[in-house]
Amino acid sequence: MAFFPKTAKEKKRLAYMILLLCYIGLEIRMGAKYAAQRDSDFRAFRWDTRTLWRLKTGYTGEAFGEKIQTGSSGFRTPRDCGVRKTTDFRIVTLGDSRTYGFGVENEETYSAVLQKELRERGRDVEVINAGTHGFSAVQCRAQLERMLKYKPDTVVFAPGYNDRRYIITRAPDSSRSFAIIARLRSFVGVLSWSNMFFGMLCEIGERKIKKIKENSPPLDEVFPRVPENTFREELLRAVSICQDNDIQLVFLLVYQDPSAFGLVEQAARYYDEGDPEEAIETIQEAFNTIPNRSYTESRYYLGLSYQKIGNEKKARDAFAEHRATGSLFGESVLRSERSYFMIFYDVAKAHSIPVIDGRAAIVGDVTDPIEAEAVFREEFVDECHYTAEGHRRMGVALAERIDGLLVQ
Repeated sequence: MAFFPKTAKEKKRLAYMILLLCYIGLEIRMGAKYAAQRDSDFRAFRWDTRTLWRLKTGYTGEAFGEKIQTGSSGFRTPRDCGVRKTTDFRIVTLGDSRTYGFGVENEETYSAVLQKELRERGRDVEVINAGTHGFSAVQCRAQLERMLKYKPDTVVFAPGYNDRRYIITRAPDSSRSFAIIARLRSFVGVLSWSNMFFGMLCEIGERKIKKIKENSPPLDEVFPRVPENTFREELLRAVSICQDNDIQLVFLLVYQDPSAFGLVEQAARYYDEGDPEEAIETIQEAFNTIPNRSYTESRYYLGLSYQKIGNEKKARDAFAEHRATGSLFGESVLRSERSYFMIFYDVAKAHSIPVIDGRAAIVGDVTDPIEAEAVFREEFVDECHYTAEGHRRMGVALAERIDGLLVQ
């Protein structure tokens, strides 16, 4: 028949066309199958060799179910932040999504409140909100180094929550691992334009995570993203950077919701104070009511407590239990909030760094412990993020303290 190829060249051309059509068909099929995985919460961010990820510049869209908006410098601000100061004072706030202000509007973040309060006191000041979702102390310190070009007079440093989380699929945070992972992910991202390649990566990832879930390491072999000793080192590095650049450093302690973590934090305190039996009793009595967000932390301290009293069998059983939360296997909180706050206070005392206690700022003048606890718990939208009123109170407390630190 006339349409069949006769020459070798025509046959080769037909073969190429068939292969191309097969490829296009596979691309369409794989694109439809893995379309949901492409719609990731990471779309507001880009990989970065210094901080692993950072907010994109000039981005407006949604991520994690919330609207995200950044200026041309990649910070949460409706205005552009030039390197050259246009005010007498410049303040930079560094932290995670609680500093960014997850769940509240631009003008409701504690950074925006801080700027408003100081301006009402007659200060010609600009506050740059450089908070970024998921940041640990390692990332905040790296972000601080990047922010030096903006010549801040004061830096508010507020990591803490993500440091205590673990991700089994990744090693603890470090500058070296950030550089390697970011370059690799950027390379993979370029190749992922192909639906076939993206689908292959999804399949490999799902199999890897399934294998880890079926044979995950016990909790006493899992490291948090930033262990206590590394957390201390990062705070000290932040102190040194600020001292070398004549910047006033301020620590802000941003607490998690005691409704989710209070019981387990109490058990951790009993363990730290040498009373493992009380820690075991506290956790076991509330076994069926422990919130999912703090379940893994409860297993960790339960295992440590059983180990302390010599019951290795029950310790191993407790350590073997995981209840991961988040988009990757892991991400559960593993260590006590109190232990990290103690490091804040130790470093602050040794280097005369002002500390703003976020809980005290929110509770205010309420002296009755029960009433104060109730007031505090009202200002959470989830296990760690605050309402607009919670941000307002922290911003006011920061303004009161920082106002006296600003020197013409």
